Amino acid sequence: MNHNKLQFLTPRVILRTTLPALCSLFFIWLFYGHISEFDPVAIWGEVSRYGVKVWAVACLFTWVSFVAVSRYDPIVTKVLGQDVPTMRAASMAWKAIAVSQLVGFGVITGTIVRWIELGRAQSKDPEKNAMQAFKLTIAVTACFLTAWFAVTLLTSAALHLDKPEMLVLGFGICVLIVALGKANFRFMSTVRKYRREGAAFILLTFVDSIFAALVLYTFLPTEITPFSAVYLAFLLSYLVGLVSGLPGGVGPFEICMLTLLPAFDPILLAPALVGFRIVYFAVPAIIAVTLLGLQVRTTHPLALSGSTYAKIPARFHNAAPPETDLMCASQLTCFVAANQSEASLVLRTKKTIIQLGDPFGGLPSSSGVLASLRDEARWSKRSLCLYRCCNAMAQRAQQVGMKAYKFSAEAILKPTHFDLNIPARSGLRRKLRKSLKEGVTVNSQTLNIKELSEIDVEWTAAHGQARGFSTGRFSKDLVQHQRLYVAYQDGSAIAFISFSTSDGRWLLDLIRYRTGCPDGSTYALVNRAIEEACFLEVDCVSLGSVPFSPVVQSNGKLGWILGQIYNRNSSLKGLYQFKKYFDPDWQDRYFIANGLVSGFLTSTAVFRAIFSHDGP
Repeated sequence: MNHNKLQFLTPRVILRTTLPALCSLFFIWLFYGHISEFDPVAIWGEVSRYGVKVWAVACLFTWVSFVAVSRYDPIVTKVLGQDVPTMRAASMAWKAIAVSQLVGFGVITGTIVRWIELGRAQSKDPEKNAMQAFKLTIAVTACFLTAWFAVTLLTSAALHLDKPEMLVLGFGICVLIVALGKANFRFMSTVRKYRREGAAFILLTFVDSIFAALVLYTFLPTEITPFSAVYLAFLLSYLVGLVSGLPGGVGPFEICMLTLLPAFDPILLAPALVGFRIVYFAVPAIIAVTLLGLQVRTTHPLALSGSTYAKIPARFHNAAPPETDLMCASQLTCFVAANQSEASLVLRTKKTIIQLGDPFGGLPSSSGVLASLRDEARWSKRSLCLYRCCNAMAQRAQQVGMKAYKFSAEAILKPTHFDLNIPARSGLRRKLRKSLKEGVTVNSQTLNIKELSEIDVEWTAAHGQARGFSTGRFSKDLVQHQRLYVAYQDGSAIAFISFSTSDGRWLLDLIRYRTGCPDGSTYALVNRAIEEACFLEVDCVSLGSVPFSPVVQSNGKLGWILGQIYNRNSSLKGLYQFKKYFDPDWQDRYFIANGLVSGFLTSTAVFRAIFSHDGP
């Protein structure tokens, strides 16, 4: 490791880290006579008598404790404004704490572990990653010590005060909180800003500490002493061991436990402490070091990654698909491959990366975006899926080991070849005659937000919350970027549709109509759009895709499942029948994931993105 990359390890930092350890060694020397009375052989004999059930329960409690531990870094990275994905931050948290609590010197070891975890960050700057890891370690340590002290103080008060005293204390705390909340101190603005994060950190520390104490309590005979006494002694002893800086707090932790539990037989306590250290210290540290070693051996610290943009970069404007309109009113972003060959629309959730549609801007055989997305998914510990992709993209994904599932069909029309008089469109002609008979007229490119909003509100009241992610939800920011067609009857707007447009391609997005709208109105709107697209020589008009429709040819159990979903969903049937009237060319669309389990998890994320009221 190059010393230039760890410039923060100044003599001052090293002295502050090692000084508590030297003091702890001095106190261990003072109590050496008391500790030397223990017989190591006898202690190991007692440890070997613990049953499988005891070890299994202790491991379960350890796992719960480390689940809480893994949430520390995600909270702190959010407060610090560090761009670290949640899953990667969680991975850093438990590994850093597992290693540092066993090895000691928490600031140094925690920084090194986090630096390794950040080794594939998009900055490609080892020095920047090292400094980021150092700041994160300092912040997490400070927050953890503060939260642990608060939990210890509250637990001590709860266990030693009577009910009247607890009421007085609780009232005093409430008065203090109100007073501080109204105080005009500079630091109070920061406290108020991150009060939720602070409360979450204290709650996580409580869960962490209580289950860590339960690991120790599992190895003790329960009839000897109540858990409350062991828990309070554990809180104080662990804090002393942590501050000591010694590897695992060995010595100070044990001395404090023996001192705080004087009525406890040391012969029974010593084996329990050994078992606790094996399960809670040694096992997590071994797992963490093993995973870190594999990461160092199998990955490149400065692996290439893509770039994310809130808007489409200028060099991709001509190739961008119609769906880019959705970026103005959603959490979709533009992801550009590391080699700048192509881009795609991407939605990031806490646990998944979802590519919408196909990449654009590259050659048909290019796989730059796919390679970069897979690399980012590995680094951020997210699952990757590609939603509503074409056959060519499915083949590219299968070549790198991903699985493609045919689930949808998109209705495509060629405006210049659209013939309304063919037999297959006889039903469409009837719909258009009905709308004409009812006096429905269509006007294009009008933007009256008040009228359109009223129609959207009425449609939503009748049909429920509109879907999102792959389609738009009505907003001024969205429709002002789209091509609008509005249907009128007796001078009043009764329905409208919108198209997202790009160079040579239109995509049907919003369809909204009032209750009691004349039959055929929406068909007249789409037909008017097709006529204008033909006049403007647009290459193709897409009426959107229909999931699980009858034209999707899937064999085996998957085909049967898709058929059952379609048959039981009236809205899908209506959507398919509406588009079928235009006799489109149905093109298969795929859902792509790394496997069956990953596909299930990511499809759940897609479902949430589509149907969530507030977005993912």
